[in-house]
Amino acid sequence: MKLRYLVIVTILLLGTSCKKFSEKRSFEKTKNLMINRWDLDKFFLNGKNVTGSFVRFFALFTEKDGTYEMGINGTGFFEFQEAGTWEISADKKFLILHFKAAGPNNGLNGTGPQQAGDEEWEILLLKTGILHLKQVQPNGDIWEVQLETYHCC
Repeated sequence: MKLRYLVIVTILLLGTSCKKFSEKRSFEKTKNLMINRWDLDKFFLNGKNVTGSFVRFFALFTEKDGTYEMGINGTGFFEFQEAGTWEISADKKFLILHFKAAGPNNGLNGTGPQQAGDEEWEILLLKTGILHLKQVQPNGDIWEVQLETYHCC
């Protein structure tokens, strides 16, 4: 009887072990969840919620064809747009953006990066309708964005 109990408890413990979200779902499901129009819910700068005081607008459009557009509007002192292609890292822990240089031929009108490049955003949370990302800026500042699926009107 004790052996049966021990086997059942072992199976339950092994079968219900905790895993991070990225380990539970398939790569394809993770990619499909990413395809959306994401709008700002909260913006954190170095752990402090600065939504509305530092950033008023942050939107990320990720398309099924692997392209994206992102727009950020600060409180009167900066406006930024970028576009390019996106992918999920093989371990499903990062959103990788391959951006184009700003210019009149890609719709950015000079408000984006001055040269093409790549950037990574750590995926803190991704589930239906919710995306939380984190990025360390070149100056050491830590940006965390909490995004939600766009809801019109």
